[in-house]
Amino acid sequence: YSMYGRHIAFCGALLLSRFVMPWCRAVAHSAVATCCLAAFCLGRGVGGIRLHSATSRIEQACRRKYGKGIDCYTSPSGFEVLCGRTAVANEVVSLEIASDNDEFVWMHIGGGHPGSHVLIMAAWGEVSRADIVFAAKLAAHFSKFRKSKAHRKAPVDYCRARQVMKKRGSPKGEVFLAGSVASIKVEPGVPEIDGSGRD
Repeated sequence: YSMYGRHIAFCGALLLSRFVMPWCRAVAHSAVATCCLAAFCLGRGVGGIRLHSATSRIEQACRRKYGKGIDCYTSPSGFEVLCGRTAVANEVVSLEIASDNDEFVWMHIGGGHPGSHVLIMAAWGEVSRADIVFAAKLAAHFSKFRKSKAHRKAPVDYCRARQVMKKRGSPKGEVFLAGSVASIKVEPGVPEIDGSGRD
């Protein structure tokens, strides 16, 4: 009985070392790989579809705050910068949100090109040159000018929010500027001041 028991124990140990333990290690490695892949997908997205990352949650919060079709950014000085991405959103930015402070800085691509209405949520005297350049690059980037190869730098007009007017009966998103405006030339692009570029 003793020899028989030892034989059984030896066979059991052999099976454990040859088959069971490698299988356990493979399962463990697979679980680790699955966890890593899940973490990567949550942060990066799969197949171009961004999942519920921190950035998407911030974007959703912004749209709940200001409305659909309005993108939010943060300027070098920490001011919110809003960009309308549709005609309706442009009108909300320029005529509704901007009405909260007629000293807010409003921007649009110059030269008659269609594009986003951009608003720096700070008074004219508070914004820095870096804030102006930051917002102007966004105005140039989200415009038809960006598709033109005729010029390297884009002209962007900016003024106080109170100078933005709308004619009765004009199409959605169409405004005109009253009085003199300032202008700056910048290269179109989305600044990366805050890492993700969005707030």
